[in-house]
Amino acid sequence: MKWKQVRGWEGLYEVSDDGHVRSLDRLVERSNGTSQKFSGKELKSFKNSAGYLVVRLSDASNGRRECARVHRLVATSFIENPDMKPEVNH
Repeated sequence: MKWKQVRGWEGLYEVSDDGHVRSLDRLVERSNGTSQKFSGKELKSFKNSAGYLVVRLSDASNGRRECARVHRLVATSFIENPDMKPEVNH
């Protein structure tokens, strides 16, 4: 199994070539000056209303959150797209 950084979430999440997504160990600085350590773990995926597997990504340091489709994370990390095509057949 190969792991690569999730584009746009570098240093926070990795995706494997077979569709597993994991968070990475990180230290989050809070607005009150304290910091909190988070240990990395594999994320649980679930099906959205369209039937796609998705995972919840978040960045506590800036409040950014996203539900990301797993197949798109794999595609953007592992498949070259020099023509900037908008979709992947899966």
